[in-house]
Formats: sequence, structure tokens, C-alpha cells
Amino acid sequence: MAIFGARGIRHSIRRAYRKHLTLYEQEHPADGISPHHAALHGTLVLRYAASYRSVPEALVWLELTPFLPLEPEPAVRALAEYVVFKERGRDDDRGQLRAWLREGLSALSREDREGFVAAAGEHRFAWLRLLEGR
Repeated sequence: MAIFGARGIRHSIRRAYRKHLTLYEQEHPADGISPHHAALHGTLVLRYAASYRSVPEALVWLELTPFLPLEPEPAVRALAEYVVFKERGRDDDRGQLRAWLREGLSALSREDREGFVAAAGEHRFAWLRLLEGR
């Protein structure tokens, strides 16, 4: 049975994350990239592919910046909420998503944070618009 709407997106993101995490742990157990980070990356790439968008790998990593410092559970929930925000724009929990984004960015050094935020503005990432209140 298919699940639609925001609930379906959240379910799809969680399922894709688990799939990517398992695959990465099996195929690349010691290549230096955190399995959690690789699974977040694979999940976002898959979401772009599902909408027939090809996004350069470096931009996907850059877009994931505020999610990477988070622990796995909140990171996956935050990524799912972010995709809901981007794709539905009305069924998301913006307050919680803002809190996760701020938490992730606050884990970075001031210099890194400023650089990533500037790059996010240049590439018009939705998470920056949300943090700016737009």
C-alpha cells in the first residue's frame, strides 16, 4: 500500500536511508566515510533522481552540511522534514526543522559555518531560506 503526502515522503526517506546504510556497510565498510553520512547522501541523491534531477555530488554534500553533525535518528528525521518542506511546503514541521538545522550548523566552527552558509546562499538551498524566515 502506498503512503502519500508528507507522511509518505517521511516514510520514503526513512526507508531509503536504512537501505543505503545497509548497502554501504556491506560494500564499503572501511573506506573512511561514515556509513551514516554516506546513507544521508545516498538518500538525497535518490530523492533527486526520483524527480529526474541530476545534482553534482559536491552540491549534495554541501546541501547536507547541517544534517551531517546530527546523530543518526534526528538527522534522518530532519532530512525527511526538509524534503517535505522542499516538496510540499505546507505539511512540514518548520519549527522542529529549524531547530535541527540550527543544531547541526552550531556544531561547526564559526569559520566553517560562515563559509557553508555563504555557499548555501549562492546555490539557493531551501534550508537557508527557512533559517532566514522566508
